[in-house]
Amino acid sequence: MLGALCLASASAWARQANEPDELRALEASIRGQLEQHGERVMGKDAYRWSTRLDTLSACRATLVETVTINVGELITRRNEVTVPLGKIGQSRIEPDNNWLVLICLEHERCIFIDSTCTKTTKQGVTVDCSSPGGTRQEEFHLQLDRSAAAAKQLEGDFRRTVELCQAPALAVY
Repeated sequence: MLGALCLASASAWARQANEPDELRALEASIRGQLEQHGERVMGKDAYRWSTRLDTLSACRATLVETVTINVGELITRRNEVTVPLGKIGQSRIEPDNNWLVLICLEHERCIFIDSTCTKTTKQGVTVDCSSPGGTRQEEFHLQLDRSAAAAKQLEGDFRRTVELCQAPALAVY
């Protein structure tokens, strides 16, 4: 009995010791997938959407989403999205066509988005079109290219990252 208890404790300790390494590997995988598949261009550069992983630290992912609309005037919106991974539901990470949707547990508005915006007129004048302050949202939609395999890989990586971040040893909310 004592041997089984020691073995279980050692196994739990070894799993916890490996989790930070696994988080780093998941971070690298998510970053790579978004660098390869986190961009979408439509209408001969009239509309460009790019999402990149900036940081993953203390179970918080910071994504940078840049949307550029070039129809007459050039508008660039940059969203810095902070996602507390311990507050995302594993079963609520959903692929939806060219999107991967991250949804907070219990309808909480746990995702924080801080936006900046610039608009450049045809005459070359640049103006700030930002709204003051950030917003909290219940879900965030990651735009992807049309790669179904990349969407499946990102879904699995985010699910495993959320699982690790909800484990008692790493839980950070």
